Amino acid sequence: MASRFAPPCPQTIVSQVLLLQQGRILLGTWKDGHLKGRKTGMLGEVKKGEDPLVAGARVASEVACVHLDSNRLERRGIFTMREKISSSINRSISCSSEQKILNKGHDTDNRTAVEFVDIEEHELIYEASPLEMIEPKETEWIKPEWFDIDDIPFDHMPMDDREWYPSILEGQCMRGTFTFDGDRMLDHEIWTVPRIILDILREAPNGDLNELQIADLKYIALCTGLKNPKISWWKVAPPRSRKKDLIKSLTRYDRQHQKWKDDWYYSN
Repeated sequence: MASRFAPPCPQTIVSQVLLLQQGRILLGTWKDGHLKGRKTGMLGEVKKGEDPLVAGARVASEVACVHLDSNRLERRGIFTMREKISSSINRSISCSSEQKILNKGHDTDNRTAVEFVDIEEHELIYEASPLEMIEPKETEWIKPEWFDIDDIPFDHMPMDDREWYPSILEGQCMRGTFTFDGDRMLDHEIWTVPRIILDILREAPNGDLNELQIADLKYIALCTGLKNPKISWWKVAPPRSRKKDLIKSLTRYDRQHQKWKDDWYYSN
């Protein structure tokens, strides 16, 4: 029997780099694919086992010939992009490079099942100094162009971008879910967190939660509740929690709700 903590299918993770310099943002118009004709940041898929920050620097180089230091990329958002697909009810569902979530619906004639594919998108900010030589070049993927931050062309971008760009560019950290049917956004839910939980855990001494103070553990528990509104942080960390109980609780919720820490993500 497979471990209940193991991911049922590999998940697709993408990184998007928003490059800022002197009040401008670099966006690229896609030449092909489902984004053809639309503008985004420098966007690309994370390879299996690759850190999204490292992937962001690689993607920037590949799609726009912009060379960035991954250590200077700042993660401001992690969003689940949930895409609606329809298929025959009788078709067996197998694992692919994207993960199908379990909830299903059916259309009115009861002949097709509605499924969703989840893609996790990491939003990364790179703030270039005025002295840095940033010279993006057109590639087979995109045609890059600078825009004033106050004049971002949202009408020519994916529908979700206008929902989160302003907050993230102001320095907030965010989580959320966007549901799409093709290019049309059906629903969305976004919320602000004090800091992205990934970055908090990265600062644990030696990567060990046992070396954090209990106040730090309670802060992570608070972030966990804000990250997922369906979880009460009081449930994760009751007021008189002992340190070992907090770590046990956080580890359990981390495995359940943070896909970035799946065994697949860190595999070679």
